[in-house]
Amino acid sequence: MADPSPVVQLPIYEWIEIKNNSRETIQLSGWKLVAGNSVSSSFPSYLLPPDSLLIVCNTPAALLLKNYGSVIGLSSFPALNNEGETLSLRAPNGKTIHAVTYSPTWYGVSWKQEGGWSLELIDNNAACWSTDNWTASIDSKGGSPGKPNSQTGKTIPRAALAPLHAYALDAKTIVTSFNRAVDSNSAVNKVAYAFTRDYVAESIRILPPAYDQAIITLNKSLEPDSILTMTLTSIMDCGFGKMSQPFSIQTGLATAAQKGSLFINEILFNPRPNAFDFAEIGNKSKQLIDLSTILISNRTSAGQLGTSYKIRETPLLLFPHQLLALTEDTSSLKREYLIPAIAQLCQVKQMPTMPDEEGSLVMLTINGDIIDEVHYNESWHFPLLQSNEGVSLERIDRTASSTNPSNWHSAASTEGFATPGRKNSQEKLTTTSTALFEIIPAAFSPDGDGWQDYCQLSYTTRQNGQMASITIVDASGRIVKRLVPQALLATNGYFSWNGTDEKGQLCVPGNYLFIVELFDLNGNRSKRRLPVVVTYSFKKV
Repeated sequence: MADPSPVVQLPIYEWIEIKNNSRETIQLSGWKLVAGNSVSSSFPSYLLPPDSLLIVCNTPAALLLKNYGSVIGLSSFPALNNEGETLSLRAPNGKTIHAVTYSPTWYGVSWKQEGGWSLELIDNNAACWSTDNWTASIDSKGGSPGKPNSQTGKTIPRAALAPLHAYALDAKTIVTSFNRAVDSNSAVNKVAYAFTRDYVAESIRILPPAYDQAIITLNKSLEPDSILTMTLTSIMDCGFGKMSQPFSIQTGLATAAQKGSLFINEILFNPRPNAFDFAEIGNKSKQLIDLSTILISNRTSAGQLGTSYKIRETPLLLFPHQLLALTEDTSSLKREYLIPAIAQLCQVKQMPTMPDEEGSLVMLTINGDIIDEVHYNESWHFPLLQSNEGVSLERIDRTASSTNPSNWHSAASTEGFATPGRKNSQEKLTTTSTALFEIIPAAFSPDGDGWQDYCQLSYTTRQNGQMASITIVDASGRIVKRLVPQALLATNGYFSWNGTDEKGQLCVPGNYLFIVELFDLNGNRSKRRLPVVVTYSFKKV
């Protein structure tokens, strides 16, 4: 019970419950509870019989909690962080008996995260498994101290032991995180770790109290931004279950992010009820970038940077060409959208405020250098959507500017209206025009299904200082869209048309013309006409 307020029915005190899962009576004298960096006073002499429960709390709480079962009160009971931390039980010799790193997402529903409900272990026979083995109590009192857990007795799915990610702590040290605690004896076997490029593990230690991280010392120094592949075999988990197959994972020595090395690729700022905002970032450089050195923020109405939040408290590498979706609740994201196993998600403690109508998102280094930012507006969405709620804006061209509204489009309905952690449904590869102006594709179908929903007028100028106005007319010569009243052209770029007219209505199928008028400060003028077809009869094959 990390957050007893607001009270459901139990006393307003924090507590933990321990169970003797063995066949022996255990003497608890001298045991201690460690919560983060705080350590409790020693347990008094107490014999805990087999298959029995014990409530542990502070001394004042013990007077009230004794009504629910066996209890011991400690003169110093560490405060339990509502936002989650690592709890461990330690024997007098310092040995970790059990440890768990809990999270508010384990409650499953947001209203139970607000307080008054305990977290319960589901499967006692898989006590060292954290993933999917904890949930909020469903007992009407808000918890079940002193009696079997309200959701006990279920058998949880047991995924194979696997490494989650790895990073270089320094040039000769690799830290590898696993999806649960490992058996120390098998996990320190150097033969279980194989590396590319003639790297060898010289020593290995397993980090307490969670025992889900291996610290590996290498025989030689890593080269910055060079990817190293590590293959792990024959390691056992905390329940002595072996890895089902060898697992390969990439790692390397990160370098500091530069402006333009990372980019904002997708944003959801108007989520459905009880869902969460998300932002997707990507690495378009050749660098390995540690996300614990990257912050996300927004801009105030005065244009100043708002509160900045670290993406990660602990290192996590973003590799070249990799995408990663950031959100406060990855479980919610998985419920809301079609997310394949290959998608990369990262749960952050807090996202910047992203208003539904208009706002900004800024990505910067820990030193305050801006890497990328976008100032979005709900008007950037496809105008014929019935609702923007739950629909993300996707970046079309990762090499083009974040500030160009034409570089953003609503995610396709066929992809569930968002693609967190994977390639955007609206992404187009950068194309080079074979002429001064070119329409790609020459026929498109603006029906919001994610396939050729818009066309691009791609251009390359032959000199600087050229201006353009672009108008779209129908087969009768009537103006349907003033796409660009006037613009100063770059050396190359594009303008997008989503098939709508001046009133925001979809144009009827048929032939249309882009009328491009070019002029410069020297008085030179020229005009180009480029045909395009709007159709709704195409089928993706």
